[in-house]
Amino acid sequence: MSDDQGGRPVGVELPLHPGAVGRAIAQGEPLSLRQEDLQQRGHSIECRVYAEDPDAGFLPSPGTILALRVPGGPGVRDDSGVYEGFAVPIDYDPLLSKLVVWAESRDAALRRMRRAVEEYRVVGVKTTLPLFERVLAHPAFVAGDFDTSFLDTTLPAGKTPRGREVEIAVAVAAIMLGPGHVLVDIGVFFSKLAVVSFGGAYALLAYMAQEAVESYRWMTAPEMVDGLGLAETTPGPLILVTQFVGFLAGFRDAAPFSPVAAGILASALTTWVTFVPPMMLIFAGAPFVEQLRANQRLSGALAAITAAVVGVILNLTVWFALHVLFGHVEEVRAGPLRWYAFDPGALDLKVVALALVAALLAFGLRRGLVELVLVMAALGIAVRLAFGG
Repeated sequence: MSDDQGGRPVGVELPLHPGAVGRAIAQGEPLSLRQEDLQQRGHSIECRVYAEDPDAGFLPSPGTILALRVPGGPGVRDDSGVYEGFAVPIDYDPLLSKLVVWAESRDAALRRMRRAVEEYRVVGVKTTLPLFERVLAHPAFVAGDFDTSFLDTTLPAGKTPRGREVEIAVAVAAIMLGPGHVLVDIGVFFSKLAVVSFGGAYALLAYMAQEAVESYRWMTAPEMVDGLGLAETTPGPLILVTQFVGFLAGFRDAAPFSPVAAGILASALTTWVTFVPPMMLIFAGAPFVEQLRANQRLSGALAAITAAVVGVILNLTVWFALHVLFGHVEEVRAGPLRWYAFDPGALDLKVVALALVAALLAFGLRRGLVELVLVMAALGIAVRLAFGG
């Protein structure tokens, strides 16, 4: 770990910037700038992430990386060559990556690095990330009162819990069933889904619906529509629909369990990995909410996120409506553009009639939600029995 404090580096060097200057130096070309032209601007901190156990004398921790989540964002850079499935050997330097942040001041750089380290997740091997959390939170390091003997003389011994509940659940599934098992896919996918949960349930549903149907093929589009419809009958739609998706995925790829047992396990794992990370973020960030709201720059960024979330919800609405009204819908891509293609002649008039009745009850007659759901459920059953299909 290194901390660039006004020209007084401590520890190892910072990575070479991969810009024009870096390429010129690497190629032996003369530089257009002189030393006196250079001015220090901002502050940079580097954390070298090793596959080592800091609580066991930094012994190497060889093994296979079962899941990997790398931090990003403005001022954050991670130089790494590892990936999910990468085997960390015991014969060589167990360096996984060089995590570097830059900000206008040291305090801002510390906050950025804390956030980056908290977001960094490596499942399958022990790393130095918990140690970095302790160092970055220590008052002496925050105050800049440290030297190369800091770990031995200042930082107290002890372990830092990292909220590893999600990693443990996924790692157990991978070790017992293999990294290609559906339970591992479920754990990794829904833990990634949880990272963007600040966008709200509907922002997640749009992404989950498309991934579950088109990428993982755990279910068909009509089944996803059924799950979304089922979820809307409850106060917390995200909980029920994620369990629904997880259950079907496990039920249909059950080995070595029975279908029902695999579905229950998958549903429980889905719930665990989806909701543990957001709860941890809430508890960790609650003390800073008012301070963050007063930050004008952050307010602008959050406004942009809000606009993006509205677009995502609109996409979900269109996806949902087209699959309900036309049944078979395909996504067509042409370069950066994509759109949904459907056959207008396949319009289901029964569904259109039910949608009009629901709109009349909700907006015309102002009926309550419970009454609306019960009436439409009864009408749906009646239409299915009368007309089939």
